[in-house]
Amino acid sequence: METSNIIALALGGLGFAISIVGLVITPELNLKSKRLEKRLEYRFQLFQKILELWEYTNQSFEKHDVRPLMSEVNKLIQLYGYNSEIESFDKLVKSYNYYVQNQNEVNRQKLLTTFSDFFSISFNRYRKEISLEKLLENR
Repeated sequence: METSNIIALALGGLGFAISIVGLVITPELNLKSKRLEKRLEYRFQLFQKILELWEYTNQSFEKHDVRPLMSEVNKLIQLYGYNSEIESFDKLVKSYNYYVQNQNEVNRQKLLTTFSDFFSISFNRYRKEISLEKLLENR
């Protein structure tokens, strides 16, 4: 057999192998991509609710009942949150419940600090998830 025929057969075999590998890997990569896309959609919904809650913290707790919104955030964070967010939100709920029972300025400041910690954890996690930090580094 000539050298050019051997090279042609090798290249043809290599092309065939690459095609087969592509047929196997492509659907799996597409599935992972769709899952990530859906997860980001749900995380965005969670993030919107967290932003609403953040806006309430700048207002008086007595004027606005944040419990319905906290209930929505709790539902979404239990489904789509990370462990650090879930733990931080649990601390926030405990702090809020304590503040409702014992309303004074010291407990109010503790509650605001707990809110701040929760928002910091959530915002940083979301920034990392949407790769915002990498985009800002390239500026």
